[in-house]
Amino acid sequence: MSPRPASPAPSMTAEALLAAIEQVQRQFIEEANLRCAFDRLLEVLLRMTDSGYGFIGELWHEPGQATPALRMLAISDIAWDDASRQMMALHHEGRLVFRALDSLFGRVIQSGQPVLSNDPRQDPRSGGLPPGHRVMDNFLGLPFFRGDELLGMVGVANRPGGYDDGLVQTLQPLLSTCAALTVAARSEAGRRQAEDALRLSEARWQFALESAGDGVWDWDHEHDRVYYSRVGLAVLGYAEGDVGPGIADWEALIHPDDLPGCRAAIRRHLRGDAPMMLSRHRVRAADGSYRWVLLRGKVIDRGPDGRARRSVGIITDMSATLAQQAATDEALSKLRKLARQAPGVLYQFRLHPDARMSFPYASDNFEALFGVPLAEVQDDVMKLIERVHDEDRPGLIASIFEAGAGVQPWMYEFRYLHHDGSVRWVLGHSSPEREEDGSVLFHGFLTDTTERKHMQAELARLEDARRARAAAEAANRAKTLFLSHMSHELRTPLNAVLGFAQLLRDDPGLNLPPSRRQWVEHIHAAGQHLLGMITDLLDLTRIEAGALLVRRELVPLDDVLDECLSMLRPQAGAARVLLHAPPPGGLRVQGDRQRLRQVLLNLVGNAIKYNQPGGQVWVHAQAGPHRVTVSVRDTGPGIAPERLGELFTPFNRLGREHGRIDGAGVGLALSQGLARLMDGEIRVDSQPGQGSTFTLDLPTAPYPEN
Repeated sequence: MSPRPASPAPSMTAEALLAAIEQVQRQFIEEANLRCAFDRLLEVLLRMTDSGYGFIGELWHEPGQATPALRMLAISDIAWDDASRQMMALHHEGRLVFRALDSLFGRVIQSGQPVLSNDPRQDPRSGGLPPGHRVMDNFLGLPFFRGDELLGMVGVANRPGGYDDGLVQTLQPLLSTCAALTVAARSEAGRRQAEDALRLSEARWQFALESAGDGVWDWDHEHDRVYYSRVGLAVLGYAEGDVGPGIADWEALIHPDDLPGCRAAIRRHLRGDAPMMLSRHRVRAADGSYRWVLLRGKVIDRGPDGRARRSVGIITDMSATLAQQAATDEALSKLRKLARQAPGVLYQFRLHPDARMSFPYASDNFEALFGVPLAEVQDDVMKLIERVHDEDRPGLIASIFEAGAGVQPWMYEFRYLHHDGSVRWVLGHSSPEREEDGSVLFHGFLTDTTERKHMQAELARLEDARRARAAAEAANRAKTLFLSHMSHELRTPLNAVLGFAQLLRDDPGLNLPPSRRQWVEHIHAAGQHLLGMITDLLDLTRIEAGALLVRRELVPLDDVLDECLSMLRPQAGAARVLLHAPPPGGLRVQGDRQRLRQVLLNLVGNAIKYNQPGGQVWVHAQAGPHRVTVSVRDTGPGIAPERLGELFTPFNRLGREHGRIDGAGVGLALSQGLARLMDGEIRVDSQPGQGSTFTLDLPTAPYPEN
């Protein structure tokens, strides 16, 4: 800073300064004109300091700017060109603001301290002057405060002989006055802004409401007067003046059934029990009809005793809205009924730009299909996708994003792990559309295809079984045909063997030695056994081919049992098995006598053959309603439970193929076939180590013709 020269005495004494300030204050009180007050203070400042020019400014905080600026309250007119004259015009409009703080006055604002410079051109704190600006020989800047808050500053320049520190103290009364007037200016500006904002807000509020078709009302409780806006009356068809100004005039228009509820809603708010008045009721319109309106309002002014003095609100004609809502509700009700009847879920699915997924809508069947309420997964579909089968989940997600990227129709079938523990098949298909925010909205349908999948699997299984059965039947027919031909082919030479064996045995002229006669007997017995097997095999093939016919006649059961047991007693004696015959019962059955004897010989013969030395066989016959049962019980080794199902399978001897007992394994299969041809059935009950019981069930009454 340059050395300070000796300064001349102030042009005004301290007493004159105080008198000038007092006059400015008195004029401000009389005129209430802040601009004039600041202009007069600037004149006093210039006279007191004998300065060439100066200014008074307030600290100004602009919206969005971190650094404050300086708005001029008063400034000397030192315009020198068009640009500076435009600047002065801004001051007259109250809009002249200095923002560059790299200057001497900027140092005052930044530091909050006085700045004195008697050689600005050499002072490093100076930011220079605009081209054409009046020369500045010296400068003094002084801040003024309200408490610790910096409110603004004064600045003066070009005092002959320069400035000194003594002026700082001398000018304190003027600085205090500047602070007081700045506070007053801000309060006045705030009041005007609040009033302007309030008027603008009310205008906007009323315009917005009336543009939307809502009427405005204003209720003066103390004087019992209600003001209605033009739209407020027009919604009901009334002109201005048609409705009286009192609250009773309005209540007279309310439907009698709705008046108590409306009054109660208003009283609740007036007592402070409800945040606002809210009532939907019917009001008589100018044409005499009643219309639904929605009344909303709020107390905005209460007296010291808490009683309401003023309320404002709006009235909305709800007739069209309610009619539209009723139509919408009816349409939605129909849609819900249709959706409930549909065997699936109607839905909207949104794929968001950030890859989130949500369900804006899903029909009522959603929870039944997936086992979770829609609300739990509506905004986070991944919670639902997590329950998709592990093998199907990657493909499902990829298909969604692929359809979304191309805005293409989507269809996918996947397995879902339901909360009840079941695995369900779900088929989804939908059509997408691109939304303005980049989302893709799918409209579609989800359906449970579990039953269809099971049916498809069952049909596939049945088809496989049909093919297997067809192959088995074809093989069986081939086998039957083969066995039939082979049986015939074998019977011819076998009959010759039996015939010659019988001749050898019975021809007295041959006079065979005993040993050779025994050989012939063996040949004949073996031939007879083989012939029986071939006959059984031929009968079995004929049964399987449906070519075996049985007679239907009344057969005395006692006679057939006597024949069979007489034929088998030698076999039982040879095996040392005791055979117990049933007592005569006079029972008769429907069937083929020859085939019945064939079945009984097989059952009793097996009981003897598969018994043990010293064992026993019991034969019982019992009559029931329309049926007769013949049971054959033995004391043999019994049959394991897991092998009972194999008993009636041809050629299956249950692992005894290489035992001491001969046989081909066709006897039981043939017997069951013959029993069924006679409308009967053979059942078995057996326990290992306890023997077996075979029961033949036959009808006593005639059975239908085939």
